[in-house]
Amino acid sequence: MATKMMFNCSCGALFDIGNATGMENHIDIHIAHAVVESVVHISTTPTTLTTVQDALIVQIRIKRDGDRLENDVLAEYPAASGKMWRCGRESQSDWSSLVSMESQGLVVYPFRAYTFDERDHYDIADGADLTAAVAAISMAVLTERALAQGYIDAVLAATDEGDAEDAAEPYLAMT
Repeated sequence: MATKMMFNCSCGALFDIGNATGMENHIDIHIAHAVVESVVHISTTPTTLTTVQDALIVQIRIKRDGDRLENDVLAEYPAASGKMWRCGRESQSDWSSLVSMESQGLVVYPFRAYTFDERDHYDIADGADLTAAVAAISMAVLTERALAQGYIDAVLAATDEGDAEDAAEPYLAMT
């Protein structure tokens, strides 16, 4: 019988039973997924290269969404003002909520927004100014996502485990 014990995610991803860290990282990113231990036919198990690539992609996404967007990537608005804004998920959600409130006429202008470190502020003048602020933050987020995707693409293009690790290393080493 050619079977192997694996972690099997509801999305179809498979993790070697010894790769609990990879499985946990996957669940951290995809919180709605469910993982079970299961016995699978050996022909369905990923190759070592695939396993390494999957783990590196998860690490890049965690680095992008956690360290980089939460702590390192800041957006400047207004341009050349020196006023810097967070780009993490909570900040993106807050700005999105503000846009939603503005579309319902619930924002009173000028609206005071505080910078990432709460040491400075900017008084948003009107809906157009709000749109420009959100655009600046969105651009910083999309730029970081594109940067990370380039490293993910390089990991996926690798022909062996060492090349995959080498492809991911510069992004994972960013501070």
